[in-house]
Amino acid sequence: MSSNFNVGLELYVGMDFDSKDAVKNAVKQYLMKVHQSFKVVESKWNKYVVCCLNKNVNCPCPFYMRAILSKKTDSWKVTQWGGPHTCLNMTMTQDHEKLDSYLIATCVVGMYFMFILCYCLVLIVI
Repeated sequence: MSSNFNVGLELYVGMDFDSKDAVKNAVKQYLMKVHQSFKVVESKWNKYVVCCLNKNVNCPCPFYMRAILSKKTDSWKVTQWGGPHTCLNMTMTQDHEKLDSYLIATCVVGMYFMFILCYCLVLIVI
C-alpha cells in the first residue's frame, strides 16, 4: 500500500492508500512539488475529489483526482485522474497554502521511523 506517498511519484488510477488522510497528504505533497494548488470539490467519508484551483472556462486545466474507499479492500483507491496541471501558477511563493501541521508531522514521523529502521539494520549487520 502507498500510505506514505514518496515525493517525486506521480498520482495514477489504481494507486492505493491506507486512509483518507494518506490520500490528502499525497495530493498535497505532489502539488507542492510542482508548485501548484487545488480545491476540494467533494469530501465525504468515502470519497475525496480535487481539481485545479484555477479551473474555469478560460483555464481548462485537466488536473482532477478522485479517490474512493473500496468496500472490498477497506483501502482508498484513486479511481479517476485527469492528468497533471497545465496552467501556470502566477503566485508561486516559498510557502504553500495547503501545508499544515498534520502533513509536516506525518513526514517527520515517517523520516524518524526510517532512521530507526536503518539504525537497527546497521546494528544487526555489525
